[in-house]
Amino acid sequence: MFWLVFFLLVWIALSVVARRLRLSWILSVGGTLILALLVLMATVSLFSNTAAETTPSAVIPPAPAQPGPQPDAALVELWKSLPPPPEAVKGMSLAETEHLYRRLCVMDWNGDFYLGVRRWPGAYSELAEKWEMHVDVIAAAFDYVASDRVWRLSQAVGKHFKDDPHVRHASVQSTAWAGTYTLRANLEVEGSPKDPGLPQEAERVARDLVRRLPAWITGMKIGTVHYQWPKTGTSGNLTPAFLWRRNPEEFRVMTLFDERSDRVKSVEEKRWIQPSWNDGQRAEE
Repeated sequence: MFWLVFFLLVWIALSVVARRLRLSWILSVGGTLILALLVLMATVSLFSNTAAETTPSAVIPPAPAQPGPQPDAALVELWKSLPPPPEAVKGMSLAETEHLYRRLCVMDWNGDFYLGVRRWPGAYSELAEKWEMHVDVIAAAFDYVASDRVWRLSQAVGKHFKDDPHVRHASVQSTAWAGTYTLRANLEVEGSPKDPGLPQEAERVARDLVRRLPAWITGMKIGTVHYQWPKTGTSGNLTPAFLWRRNPEEFRVMTLFDERSDRVKSVEEKRWIQPSWNDGQRAEE
């Protein structure tokens, strides 16, 4: 209805203008009718284009992301099951107790204080005087985190991954680069060592494992990736290994390590699998 009224108004207006201009050839019904139709068509076209430009397109919601590996609930519960700090460090929070433990580890990794030989009464006397902290508190804090947290978690994590098809020899260890609760393990994959995609498959397994780790695990060291090839009945090790830490977030593809037990300071340690390795830097608290 709107366009019909519009057309009639345009036709009448053209007729009036034509009469006043004395344009006799346009006074015919056919001439004004044609002009009115042209004006109508142009107006409809212009209106349609404007509406198309200004009308927002329908928002299509993105497809839901495919669910990936989630933090393992059993590993989350392990943290909750740990005993609280002992009476000797009752005045300290868990964070303070862990920080004191970490402080001693950092000194050890940097070669400033060797923990391995300090297992007698009064071993921390010089630090107690320096820090003005009772020697029993230092000893209790270190032993609590080392035994009741790191060691307990290491044992439980090893049992947890015992039947995992891809994870072997899992444990928890304090490291300079990846934090107090670093998962240390080996991976196992199936395939031919001649398959160029097998190392990529190993990396996929390693990254999926990272996404399964709960927040309390601060990093991961995969020292060896073992392969089995059922077709030939053979097995061996692949070249890549993997290193990850949570904060700051970083994932590295490494090479196989040369494992030895001799002590080296963090700034000199070249074997990334060793606890003191910190990418050539002094360890920090």
